[in-house]
Amino acid sequence: NMVQANHWGILFLEYSPTIFLLVILFVLVIGFSFYQWLKRKTVLQRALYLSRIPFLGSLYRLYQTSYFSLEWGKLFREGLEMKQILETLTALPQESLMVALAYELNQGLREGILLTEQLPKYSFLTPEFSLIVFQGELKGRLGEELLVYHQLLLKKLIQIVEQALKWIQPTVFLFIAVVIIMIYVAMFLPIYGNIGGVV
Repeated sequence: NMVQANHWGILFLEYSPTIFLLVILFVLVIGFSFYQWLKRKTVLQRALYLSRIPFLGSLYRLYQTSYFSLEWGKLFREGLEMKQILETLTALPQESLMVALAYELNQGLREGILLTEQLPKYSFLTPEFSLIVFQGELKGRLGEELLVYHQLLLKKLIQIVEQALKWIQPTVFLFIAVVIIMIYVAMFLPIYGNIGGVV
């Protein structure tokens, strides 16, 4: 009976679990809605949209370009030409980003559009990727150059993730510390305030 029932500290302790659960529920509903919205898009539309998200988009772009560089680099090193690679990929049954891109690039080549003119349109690939393809085709060493580029992108991606993890851990600890301090303040401030009033 030392503390009033309508004190902000008591109200915080009483309603904070409910608010926390509502926030989690809201985030889950938003995440599920976003996932359902993405599911209705084509593979290419999804990739283009994901590559435009701040911070996560740059990671996605690095990952996809690294993956394309690795796969195309292996195929070029086996002695295949670009048209053969694209036709082989379009014959694959599963719907993946690589197959969808190969189909569009193949269509563009049939219409007379150069590969180096088509690749910059896709924001899920880095701008340097089309330059490497252009230079590699001229030199005839495209397979090796793409594999080297894959290694560089992989190192860069790992560095960015490691830097992000260095920031995430202190941020989580800081958040937990703030929550604990808020709970202590909400519990003891009303009591100390009333004790001071009585004295």
